Amino acid sequence: MNQFQGLNTTFFGGTILALIAGIFRDQTPLEQRPLSLWLLVAFFFLLRLKIFWDDQQYFGKTETKNVHFKVGLIIGIISWIVWVGAAWTVNDLREAYFFIGLAIGVSMLWIIADALRKGAYREQYFWIATNTGFILLLWGTYRRNKPVGDIATWCFLGLAITLVVVDFFISKSVPELER
Repeated sequence: MNQFQGLNTTFFGGTILALIAGIFRDQTPLEQRPLSLWLLVAFFFLLRLKIFWDDQQYFGKTETKNVHFKVGLIIGIISWIVWVGAAWTVNDLREAYFFIGLAIGVSMLWIIADALRKGAYREQYFWIATNTGFILLLWGTYRRNKPVGDIATWCFLGLAITLVVVDFFISKSVPELER
């Protein structure tokens, strides 16, 4: 593990701790929490885990001694900080829909910056498309202003979870599983 992979791991751990803290900021007993919360937490965790694995691969194989990498790293660190903040908001569903969408948007800037530098590869096109879909689903749910949820909210979140799983396999986030 190189220092950038270590930094990625540290921020991922911080994000998961912030997610747990965000869940427990609300004093409502866990069994009384709405289904929308648990769907959002599942989506958040799966997407953040997938992004973590993608970032580990990126830091394991990319050339780091150039200005483009440094700019991308700064965008990446900003992205990770926004992810931690989004995790912290999970106790307020409406706020979380917005901030998780924002975190995905900042992460997408990193993908775009890398693609502009050396030309996009197949997975990056797919990531841009799926991230755009995630943002539309989350911000659509945010705009509906039904934070506790209804069937449409559950469908949006279920679709987002399905998209993460599809993204995981198409973009080969863990190449060791491909053997």
